[in-house]
Amino acid sequence: MAAPSKVKGTIFILWLVFTAYFGVVLVQGWTLLLLLAGLLPLYRFYNDWVSWFWFHVPITGLEWLLGLQVHVSGDIPLDDERALILMNHPTRLDWMFFWSFLKDMADSTMKKKIPGFGWAMQFFCFLFLSRSWDRDEPHVNSWLDRFTGVGYPLQLLIFPEGTNISPTTRERTIAFAEKNGLKAPRHLLLPRVKGTVHLLKHLRGHIDTVWDVTIGYSGKPEFSEKSLLTGAVPDEVHFHLSRIPISEVPAEEDEAAAWLARLWDEKDDRLEKFYSKATGRSMDAATSRRVPLPWTTSVVVVAWFLLLAVIFFILWSSWWGAAMYVAANILFVVLT
Repeated sequence: MAAPSKVKGTIFILWLVFTAYFGVVLVQGWTLLLLLAGLLPLYRFYNDWVSWFWFHVPITGLEWLLGLQVHVSGDIPLDDERALILMNHPTRLDWMFFWSFLKDMADSTMKKKIPGFGWAMQFFCFLFLSRSWDRDEPHVNSWLDRFTGVGYPLQLLIFPEGTNISPTTRERTIAFAEKNGLKAPRHLLLPRVKGTVHLLKHLRGHIDTVWDVTIGYSGKPEFSEKSLLTGAVPDEVHFHLSRIPISEVPAEEDEAAAWLARLWDEKDDRLEKFYSKATGRSMDAATSRRVPLPWTTSVVVVAWFLLLAVIFFILWSSWWGAAMYVAANILFVVLT
């Protein structure tokens, strides 16, 4: 007899909490010393590998426990390509489903203080935003200068809409469109032009491409973090990827803003066809493909739990190990 969805959802949440919380304290905590020593490239190299290692955990849980299937169409992403990734944001969980494709990510400042998850996000160098450009601009510039200055290859995912779709945000975007004589999108929010254009301008010369990513779900995209607890996730998530060389993106701000508006119109049309089933159960039938978990994922997940078990045993088998663990937790709370 199959386990109820709520049981699977609870197991999934515990799976994430255990690996995220103990992983950041036991596996990543020591890398603060690298930052203090000014060894940012080494810090990023180590934590990129840890992030790749850990991202297998939620991806595996979503497929093994909750039955999610991932489908991709369009262009094929390049692992080492320097890129700015622009994706629509229908739900609060889009970032989790896209984890297998990205290195760095922009997110809300509210999440960075969450024990375990928030700490891990900071080690993975998420760019936390307050959704107020006056406050975010200096922080964004500092973050970008820090990573482009050391020549570290950057893949940055942002949500130009600034927030996920909800009845309130839909009302706001419709009102804004009517006030400014714009076409209100059917499946999107209007993008926040100023921040996105600023990123394009700042990163020119440091990225090779812009990836336009469209995400859609089977059924209505109406779920949040609470849905994970009940196991109520969609059966399928679909991504359509379009690779745009940075040389094809206008450099002037007004032209870049118009380019972004056209990109969003095309994305909205693509989603209209997808949700109306005009393109079947994919966004592009000619290139759509299921992305199954490779067998190596099982090995990585098992290795992750074994690593945590060994480190956990070593630290808690002595008083000094317990003292270091408590001190690390206090340090993370203070720093965040």
